[in-house]
Amino acid sequence: MPDAPIRYLAGIRVLDFTFQAAGAYAAMLLGALGAQVIKVESASRPDPTRQRVNRPYIHSVFYEDVNLDKQAITINMKSPEGQELAKRLAGESHVVADCYRPGVMQKWGMGHAELRERHPHLVTASLTAAGQDGPYARLPGYAGIFNALSGAGNLTGYPDGPPTEFRTSMDMRAGALFAMAIAQGLLHAKRTGEGRSIDFSASEAGTVSVGDSIVESSVEGSDPGRRGNRDPRFAPSGVFACRDGWIALAVRSDREWEQLVSRLAEDGRSRPEGLGTVTQRLASRELADAYVAAAVADLDRATAFNHLSACGIPAGPVMDGGDLVQDEHLAARQYFTRTPVTTSDTTRLVARAPWLIDGVRPQSEPAPELGAHTDAVLGSVLGMSSAEIAQLRDSGVLS
Repeated sequence: MPDAPIRYLAGIRVLDFTFQAAGAYAAMLLGALGAQVIKVESASRPDPTRQRVNRPYIHSVFYEDVNLDKQAITINMKSPEGQELAKRLAGESHVVADCYRPGVMQKWGMGHAELRERHPHLVTASLTAAGQDGPYARLPGYAGIFNALSGAGNLTGYPDGPPTEFRTSMDMRAGALFAMAIAQGLLHAKRTGEGRSIDFSASEAGTVSVGDSIVESSVEGSDPGRRGNRDPRFAPSGVFACRDGWIALAVRSDREWEQLVSRLAEDGRSRPEGLGTVTQRLASRELADAYVAAAVADLDRATAFNHLSACGIPAGPVMDGGDLVQDEHLAARQYFTRTPVTTSDTTRLVARAPWLIDGVRPQSEPAPELGAHTDAVLGSVLGMSSAEIAQLRDSGVLS
């Protein structure tokens, strides 16, 4: 078994103009696979997630969680010299990724067409709320907007309540798919020598999860609407209160139901009538849910989880942050690593890449300080001397 996993994107350079969550997460995933990711910011307009209110240190926890394995440089993109410097870096890169609204990169002479004409090998990739064209193209966006436009928002929440936002999970979904699209472009470039231009819509990334709703609306003329925590295929299903928290479960078959009822009967709980088949349980979902709710209400989560698992029923305690930090499963898989806290001598836990290759999880480098690698990148990538870099800094190009 190797000491470290193979870095499949080693030798790939990504010029990263993304910020906030979705795009930054995509670039971080590429970095976890071994790419050199160069995060481009300016001193006057850094990534907004660097600072969050009520945080005792410069970096927010969120910034540090989606910007691992990156190098950070500052370029004043408002200056012609800064734009030309960025174009030179693009020419030495394999990917240029951004998440600006349509028109911003073009204003700097770094749109898809301009970059590909100058550097045909480049994969240029833009993540926006709704894509590069169409009526919604210029919409600013964040996870709540992606959720709304995707159709997912209409399906989340309770039947008698408003739609519920996915927020960060929608960002992570979009970011993961954006990284996959970039990887596809890189594979094409490796095979043909020609780059690709990727127009990625974060809201469409959410729409792929609502296929059932689209089918029902287009074929049957109906909308499934919001169902809360209930799965339309299984009963009982949902999230149920235990003595010390919540547990999620879904009984998928009559066999699982019989095993659950038999196990609870050993504890003296009476067997319910008229719920032996999935058809009966779906028709009397309230009774099936109430039976399970009463059974787990007096149990702690660990006991309820053990009972359900012994019956082969999919179940899991609803974790909070403290639970995750202390979870023996994540500890066994070495999911967390420690990283220094900015402007402090302490460290904190940070999640690592959610995969193992040949049994080894990739090691992660901490999120970088603003502009921490400017001199090193300009020197190593563009061959600039210290004097040349100092001149750029004095003239405000690197601010």
